[in-house]
Amino acid sequence: MLLRFAELAIGLYDQTLLAEGVGITFVQDAPQLKLSEAICQICGEKIKEGVVFCRRCRTPHHQDCWEYNGACSTYGCRETQYMRPQSRRAQREQKKMARSV
Repeated sequence: MLLRFAELAIGLYDQTLLAEGVGITFVQDAPQLKLSEAICQICGEKIKEGVVFCRRCRTPHHQDCWEYNGACSTYGCRETQYMRPQSRRAQREQKKMARSV
Protein backbone atom coordinates (compact mmCIF):
# COMPACT_ATOMS: atom_id res chain seq x y z
CA MET A 1 0.00 0.00 0.00
CA LEU A 2 2.79 2.43 0.92
CA LEU A 3 4.71 1.48 -2.20
CA ARG A 4 1.66 2.26 -4.37
CA PHE A 5 1.26 5.62 -2.65
CA ALA A 6 4.93 6.47 -3.30
CA GLU A 7 4.59 5.48 -6.97
CA LEU A 8 1.53 7.70 -7.38
CA ALA A 9 3.23 10.61 -5.63
CA ILE A 10 6.29 10.35 -7.88
CA GLY A 11 4.05 10.11 -10.95
CA LEU A 12 2.16 13.23 -9.88
CA TYR A 13 5.42 15.09 -9.31
CA ASP A 14 6.64 14.07 -12.78
CA GLN A 15 3.40 15.35 -14.31
CA THR A 16 3.79 18.75 -12.62
CA LEU A 17 7.28 19.05 -14.07
CA LEU A 18 5.93 18.24 -17.53
CA ALA A 19 3.11 20.73 -17.14
CA GLU A 20 5.55 23.47 -16.27
CA GLY A 21 7.29 23.09 -19.61
CA VAL A 22 4.03 23.12 -21.59
CA GLY A 23 3.02 26.63 -20.58
CA ILE A 24 1.50 26.44 -17.14
CA THR A 25 3.16 29.02 -14.96
CA PHE A 26 3.28 28.44 -11.23
CA VAL A 27 3.03 31.82 -9.51
CA GLN A 28 4.59 32.71 -6.22
CA ASP A 29 2.62 34.06 -3.31
CA ALA A 30 2.03 37.80 -3.44
CA PRO A 31 4.11 39.85 -1.04
CA GLN A 32 2.44 40.67 2.26
CA LEU A 33 0.51 43.93 2.23
CA LYS A 34 1.56 46.39 4.91
CA LEU A 35 -1.37 47.33 7.11
CA SER A 36 -0.42 51.00 6.72
CA GLU A 37 -1.14 50.62 2.98
CA ALA A 38 -4.42 48.71 3.35
CA ILE A 39 -7.51 50.21 1.73
CA CYS A 40 -11.05 49.34 2.77
CA GLN A 41 -12.88 47.81 -0.18
CA ILE A 42 -16.20 49.19 1.01
CA CYS A 43 -15.44 52.92 1.42
CA GLY A 44 -12.16 53.09 -0.55
CA GLU A 45 -10.30 54.91 2.24
CA LYS A 46 -6.99 53.95 3.85
CA ILE A 47 -7.45 51.96 7.04
CA LYS A 48 -5.79 53.92 9.82
CA GLU A 49 -7.71 52.58 12.83
CA GLY A 50 -10.63 50.31 13.64
CA VAL A 51 -9.39 47.52 11.38
CA VAL A 52 -10.97 44.08 11.26
CA PHE A 53 -10.11 41.12 9.04
CA CYS A 54 -12.37 38.64 7.28
CA ARG A 55 -12.10 35.28 9.04
CA ARG A 56 -12.08 33.42 5.72
CA CYS A 57 -9.96 35.45 3.29
CA ARG A 58 -8.21 37.87 5.70
CA THR A 59 -9.25 40.99 3.73
CA PRO A 60 -8.93 44.12 5.90
CA HIS A 61 -11.95 46.40 6.42
CA HIS A 62 -12.94 49.28 8.70
CA GLN A 63 -15.08 47.77 11.44
CA ASP A 64 -17.82 50.35 10.76
CA CYS A 65 -17.80 49.48 7.05
CA TRP A 66 -17.97 45.75 7.81
CA GLU A 67 -20.93 46.27 10.12
CA TYR A 68 -22.65 48.48 7.52
CA ASN A 69 -22.10 45.88 4.77
CA GLY A 70 -22.81 42.91 7.04
CA ALA A 71 -20.20 40.66 5.41
CA CYS A 72 -16.85 40.56 3.65
CA SER A 73 -16.62 42.79 0.59
CA THR A 74 -14.53 40.32 -1.43
CA TYR A 75 -16.57 38.90 -4.31
CA GLY A 76 -17.67 35.35 -3.56
CA CYS A 77 -16.35 35.24 0.01
CA ARG A 78 -19.65 35.91 1.85
CA GLU A 79 -18.08 35.52 5.31
CA THR A 80 -20.18 37.22 7.97
CA GLN A 81 -17.71 37.07 10.86
CA TYR A 82 -14.58 39.13 11.30
CA MET A 83 -11.62 39.02 13.63
CA ARG A 84 -9.71 41.83 15.30
CA PRO A 85 -5.93 42.02 15.12
CA GLN A 86 -4.07 41.20 18.29
CA SER A 87 -1.10 43.00 19.69
CA ARG A 88 2.20 41.13 19.75
CA ARG A 89 1.96 40.99 23.53
CA ALA A 90 -1.46 39.30 23.38
CA GLN A 91 -0.12 36.81 20.82
CA ARG A 92 2.82 35.93 23.10
CA GLU A 93 0.48 35.47 26.05
CA GLN A 94 -1.73 33.11 24.04
CA LYS A 95 1.31 31.06 23.01
CA LYS A 96 2.46 30.82 26.62
CA MET A 97 -0.99 29.68 27.73
CA ALA A 98 -1.15 27.10 24.92
CA ARG A 99 2.24 25.66 25.92
CA SER A 100 1.28 25.39 29.60
CA VAL A 101 -1.89 23.39 28.84
